[in-house]
Amino acid sequence: MPLKIKNQTKKKGEIPIPAIIPESEVEAASLEILSELGYDYLYGPDIAPETEDAEREDFGIFILPRRLRAAVDRLNPKIPAGAREEAIKKVLRAESQDLVHNNRAFHSMLANGVDGSRPLQW
Repeated sequence: MPLKIKNQTKKKGEIPIPAIIPESEVEAASLEILSELGYDYLYGPDIAPETEDAEREDFGIFILPRRLRAAVDRLNPKIPAGAREEAIKKVLRAESQDLVHNNRAFHSMLANGVDGSRPLQW
């Protein structure tokens, strides 16, 4: 579904912003930026549940647990394994039924560290 952007008044010399940007263009631009930052891209069906290279049990799981653990271990080798595992459990556990609340809590953990543990690098 295309993303809709409010029409803006064009000022002299400005490039007009299209009223609709297709989701595929937003995705392509995002993947290009992330690739330039050094992130890898995996095609969803290649790591889908019930495939040879599955990285999640179902599509409701949006964080890839093995990759999260590997990154936390690689970036935080001096923090005890138990503390790293507790932090990972907190990240993977939803606090609420409210998506906005969960997004804010997740952002806070990324920006400020996980409560009750030493600050981790993400």
